[in-house]
Amino acid sequence: MIERVVVAEPDETQHHWITTEVIDLYRVMKPTGIVHTMQLLYAANRCLMCRRSLVDIFVQENSLPDWMAEECLWDANLDTREAVRAYFAQRA
Repeated sequence: MIERVVVAEPDETQHHWITTEVIDLYRVMKPTGIVHTMQLLYAANRCLMCRRSLVDIFVQENSLPDWMAEECLWDANLDTREAVRAYFAQRA
């Protein structure tokens, strides 16, 4: 259901609130199958805070997708860039 809303390309404010709710849901319940939804939200969301929060979850879970990690190296948020560099350094 959430994925349909994301794919339908709601406005930026809707993306922000949907992402916030999914992050909260993940932190409380860690439901099966939500990882793909979080990847879609990352790709669709321009909010630097939302994207950073999603990256933090993937880093904590040691499941940051390669495509996302590569993109994060060029992120507008310098903290996101540094978090991904640290993630790569840990894996080396």
